[in-house]
Amino acid sequence: MNNSNMNKVRILPLFLLLVFIAGCSTIEYYLRGRALAESDQIPANSLIYALPRTTLTFDVTVKKTMFRHGPYYKYAEKYLGITGVSDEDWVEWTISDIKIRGEEEIDPEQYYILESDGPLEVNALTLSKTGMILTPNPGIYADKPVIQSNVSENPEPIFHTDLSVKRNIAMVYDTNYRFIETDTGFVQVPYLYEREVHMTLEEQAEEAANFIIKIRKRRFKLMSGQYDVFPEGIALQYAVENLTVLEKEYVALFIGKYMDEYYRLSNRYIPGENPLDHPHLLFRFSSQYGVVPVTDLTGKPVMLEITKQGTSKIIDNLTYTHAEEGEEDNKALFYRIPEVATIRVIGEQHVLAEKDLLIYQFGPTVRLPVNIMLK
Repeated sequence: MNNSNMNKVRILPLFLLLVFIAGCSTIEYYLRGRALAESDQIPANSLIYALPRTTLTFDVTVKKTMFRHGPYYKYAEKYLGITGVSDEDWVEWTISDIKIRGEEEIDPEQYYILESDGPLEVNALTLSKTGMILTPNPGIYADKPVIQSNVSENPEPIFHTDLSVKRNIAMVYDTNYRFIETDTGFVQVPYLYEREVHMTLEEQAEEAANFIIKIRKRRFKLMSGQYDVFPEGIALQYAVENLTVLEKEYVALFIGKYMDEYYRLSNRYIPGENPLDHPHLLFRFSSQYGVVPVTDLTGKPVMLEITKQGTSKIIDNLTYTHAEEGEEDNKALFYRIPEVATIRVIGEQHVLAEKDLLIYQFGPTVRLPVNIMLK
């Protein structure tokens, strides 16, 4: 490393330190930092702050795929020559996506008090902005996601609505008879009347199959230029694409139709001060019912693994020396240095999501001498 690079490395920490010190007023008092749990009262000229902790939020997107057999499945081979058509309905759930987010919040077990012999004029906002400490902020939880435990069910969708291009009811004329009394007796006189007749399922299937054949013929004539006047360019492409979509809708009446629905939920997890010794059960997932309660053993477990990368190992191996006799040992501002950890979500031996995040709980709690905050 040349001298210019070495100077850059040395200047940066010094510059940051000068910025911090510049935010402090000139005072002649000593500052003392200690854990709030060790205090039975809050003295005057004091500042209460908390160390941050990292919470993990898992935004899970699951997909519900539904299949419904066609109403004309019995006649697929007879009218369209399609074999192997399913007559069973089914539902399948899959995990579509998992996103991992890390957020900072106050650690309720890590409150500290910073007190002074006189008026406290330390600019703690500088440390708060850098994430070293957190001051109580009412809006810190404003953007927290809504935590859900289960996927809500939507009403059953209607799969097949366009069953025919003609009416399902036909008007036919029938002959009936009425008797008219004459001088010699009664005479049977015929008359016509109109009545409604519903098409049978097979008649509807035949009508739909005939319409599919018409669509295919029209599309072929458009693409082969057999019409005297036909659309060109984008208009031709648009016409062909819409005929193809219409054909698929009518073929689905025979072979069945798929439909997808997406659901989103969030799971929140707060790591402890140590990484997980063994995988943690995040939730259970069933291919038949989706996300199920953790007590439902029909669902397969989706596990959480957290591994430290050891970036703060060199600090963990160090110990603080106590002050000399007669000196105070609590003249320090406590703060945390976060540790990098790898977060993995695993389901059925496959990694579903992975991300590296800073976890404050895993890092060491160190002391910043308060004397450097005095100008």
